[in-house]
Amino acid sequence: MKVALVLCPAWSIDMPHLALGLLSSNLRKEGREVAVFDLNVKLYHQCKEHYKVLWRKENDSRWGMPGRDGEDTVPMFIQEHEEIVDYYVGRILNTGASIIGLSVYYTTERMSLEIARRIKARDGSRVIVFGGPQCFMSYRKMIAYEFVDAVAIGEGDLTICALVSAIEKGEDISGCAGVITKKNVRSDVSRDPCVVDDLDALPPADFSDFVPAEYLFPNSLPVLFSRGCIKRCVFCTGHGFWGRYRCGSGSKLFNDISYHMGQYPDVRSFQFYDLLVNGDLRALEDFCDLAIGALGKGYLRRFNWSAQAVVRPDMGAELWKKLRQAGCTHMALGIESGSQKVVNDMGKRFRIEDADKNLRYAREAGIRISTNFMFGFPTESRDDFSDTLEFLRRNKDFIDEVLPSESFCSIDKGTYLYGHAEEFGILSGSDSIFWEAGEGANNLPERIRRFEEFCLAAKSLGIDVPASVEEKVGSNKELWLRAYQMQKEQR
Repeated sequence: MKVALVLCPAWSIDMPHLALGLLSSNLRKEGREVAVFDLNVKLYHQCKEHYKVLWRKENDSRWGMPGRDGEDTVPMFIQEHEEIVDYYVGRILNTGASIIGLSVYYTTERMSLEIARRIKARDGSRVIVFGGPQCFMSYRKMIAYEFVDAVAIGEGDLTICALVSAIEKGEDISGCAGVITKKNVRSDVSRDPCVVDDLDALPPADFSDFVPAEYLFPNSLPVLFSRGCIKRCVFCTGHGFWGRYRCGSGSKLFNDISYHMGQYPDVRSFQFYDLLVNGDLRALEDFCDLAIGALGKGYLRRFNWSAQAVVRPDMGAELWKKLRQAGCTHMALGIESGSQKVVNDMGKRFRIEDADKNLRYAREAGIRISTNFMFGFPTESRDDFSDTLEFLRRNKDFIDEVLPSESFCSIDKGTYLYGHAEEFGILSGSDSIFWEAGEGANNLPERIRRFEEFCLAAKSLGIDVPASVEEKVGSNKELWLRAYQMQKEQR
């Protein structure tokens, strides 16, 4: 039974899509025939020139529901590219795939729905399956569409294989772990995802269906070392999707990277898509030792990699140096605040002095560092924010780039913060942007002010701030403030 895997706009066009590569490798391991369609990158290259700006990160929200100004990007895009869209629908159908899976995120949801609707309209016998992070949050909404046959929640590696096997045997797919259907949508059992316990048992991602030249970084590939997180940050949705933390062995990671470099002679760089690369320090150090040994003996050509990490007191200067020797050139650290009180309230469980040390060790090792920050956490006072500005000043020589949260501090469904609003003093508003706390003093206008003050402070200290983040906030600021005022007047 043949399977087609599809990614719709809009998503990153930096490099091939990791989830489709992982799913296709698992299916092929079981002997299935697979066709992969990265419509995201195909439509980017074939759309009218003035639409290409929509793939910039600051325009993510324009792929969602109509804006408050009435503009609705998705139907406009489809109307102006009807012939191209239908061409790819025909390509997908012509593969003969009985099962068509679409990888769904917030920014790809509406285009995925339209592609699925068109496929089903032309051939109702095809089984349409939605999977991905957005499905975990919105599976009830997804399965309600008549042209969606199943929604997979959580990790898809084993789920997609079990679903294909069940369909092949004529079995009821409602019995597959992590598969939501119209029949079992109200069942608690159906919401138990199929978790991969042994990451070492998974094959390396298969990128053979992708055309490297179509991506912004044709010499780069994504990899995944671990799943989940060792932290329980109250604002994060990652734990809900991934569940408990699991990490592959250092040898598994080393073998995957060696395999990709053997398959693709031009690849020189890897991007780790883990929530954190340093959850298991022993496995990370094992990988570094293997990479350093292979590079030193000339068994492997030089490569570099970047990842996200958490602050850890047990990451000393020597380990940071080893990371650099093993090819690490860039690390993003989730700091979020320079206030110990706020860091504690977030559930991040690190000491500010350890963050200072990690930054200094990384700089001494020659690793470029980005740091994430958010503004207006519900318990953050003006003094707490001043601690964040002081943290910047104190560490200006060790931070290359700051990544200020473009949503300041969002409260998303599925997070501890969302489910325990009263505990954090959130007074009103369940919306991820328009909430208030601190007796009303912590509101959207104040969070925007802190964002802008933070960006100005960082730039005055010689620290880079991505222009795309400032542009996104700048372009939406007046719209957000008007909407906030309207909501306030209605309360």
